[in-house]
Amino acid sequence: MRARDLEALEFPRVLEELAAFARSPAGKQACRQLQPARDPEAAKAALRATAELAALTAEHGDLPLGEFPDVRASLLAAARPGWVLDGASLLAIRQVLDAAEEARRFLRQHARPYPALRPWLDRMAPLVELRATLHRALDDTGGITDDASEELARVRAEIRHLRARLERRLQALLHEPHMQEFLADHFVTIRHNRYVLPIRSTHAARFEGVVQDRSASGETTFIEPLFAVEVNNRLMVAAKEEERLVRRILADLTDLVHSACVELEATFEALTELDRLAALVRYGRSYAGTVPELGCDSVDLRSARHPLLLAQQRAVVPVDLYLPSGKNVLVITGPNTGGKTVALKTLGLLALMAQSGFLLPVAEGGRLPHFRAIFADIGDEQSLARNLSTFSAHVVNLVEILNDHTTPRLVLLDEPGVGTDPEEGAALAIGLLRTLSTPGTVLAVTSHYAPVKLFALSEERCLAAAVDFDLARLEPRYRLVYHSVGESLALPIAARLGMPESVLAAASEARSQQSRALAEALARLEETRRAYEQKLLQAKEAEERALH
Repeated sequence: MRARDLEALEFPRVLEELAAFARSPAGKQACRQLQPARDPEAAKAALRATAELAALTAEHGDLPLGEFPDVRASLLAAARPGWVLDGASLLAIRQVLDAAEEARRFLRQHARPYPALRPWLDRMAPLVELRATLHRALDDTGGITDDASEELARVRAEIRHLRARLERRLQALLHEPHMQEFLADHFVTIRHNRYVLPIRSTHAARFEGVVQDRSASGETTFIEPLFAVEVNNRLMVAAKEEERLVRRILADLTDLVHSACVELEATFEALTELDRLAALVRYGRSYAGTVPELGCDSVDLRSARHPLLLAQQRAVVPVDLYLPSGKNVLVITGPNTGGKTVALKTLGLLALMAQSGFLLPVAEGGRLPHFRAIFADIGDEQSLARNLSTFSAHVVNLVEILNDHTTPRLVLLDEPGVGTDPEEGAALAIGLLRTLSTPGTVLAVTSHYAPVKLFALSEERCLAAAVDFDLARLEPRYRLVYHSVGESLALPIAARLGMPESVLAAASEARSQQSRALAEALARLEETRRAYEQKLLQAKEAEERALH
């Protein structure tokens, strides 16, 4: 899929909405990187996985997968010769293993009837011994515990004993009567990793000990009493030994991680994908999404709603998007602001979402073909850098679409031929419809042009749809009326808004004879269609009365 088509259909914005429902940083990133599957089987598999997780969580509650850290950089570092992971990095790996174990337990317990979820369960390696070792060796802050090794436990016990012994002697000294004239304050403190007492600088020369530091004001000198020197030395030796042992334990744990790197990477990747899959379910649940059927020969999306309009907490009028088997061109006509472009973008966006594993904001029973390519020429995009006018920018895009023969494909054209002479624009639009409406292409077009409306009504492969408009209130009804064409209604709308009669009369006179003839022909066709529908309705009612 071209990036410009994804942008035109606002797919990246939907991915941002999706990312908000993921729990982990990696899961959010995976949501933003989600792409529609070009392979039909891959698209169906993605949709099946979402559908099965939605069914599972509806029955058993949400997947117990909270936030977990991104450990990819740590796993890469662990593979480097001589590299030692710190406690925080090892703790993060333990948290990933804990998250994986919780997810595995949930899936083992509930996922048997859901085979599409089995691959994630299989890819999350238990790594029971590594997880147990990390739990034994690390506390909840990433520090190394005494249980990490007997030798470390012995050294730390010695350190605790020496500290307690020295602190007792120093505390006792603080309360000696002869010490009161020396003390700047009544506490034991540490300077340069050695226990000291705060002595008044004016009395420092008379106090036996080793000066370790001086206060910023110079009024206090921190002195290590002579009796504390030996114990402080032993403490420093023990601390160095503790540091060496901790470093060795971290190195051993890093080696264990390195040995399990392949399984850890697969587990992290599976967790990340599960987080994205759970986000797809939660996001779909937020708009009561349903599971569409992919790979059909028709489009049938009833009560379709644009997800970004739903996200704005706006009242969204559902629209039926329909193109039966045997037809491959949908032509939507009618006045501006009636919802033509929104309908076009909704069709394209829902196709992208379906092929990315999303539940769709449509009624149950939605059906869509699978498309290997989706093209969109929508809006007034133009390239200022390339000095292109609006019309030229559209033509450049259309040429790219015409030169790409990927099938099956969906092509969305919003008002083709606008931005130039109306007669030539209409002719160009007809040429595009004839050229693009080939087997393997589903074409959806919006237009104001009368020749395009006639084309839609006269061609067997076309289905015409008009946006419904309440002329009395000058309000669009935001629904499509099929087998019908809509007038642009520029003059009636202008009249309702108070345009002077003289201007309206001049405008009517200025319309070409051919334009008026086309409009009259379309009006007659529409009248015939409505009469035919009325007769069908009457016949159906008569048949139902006869049956009862």
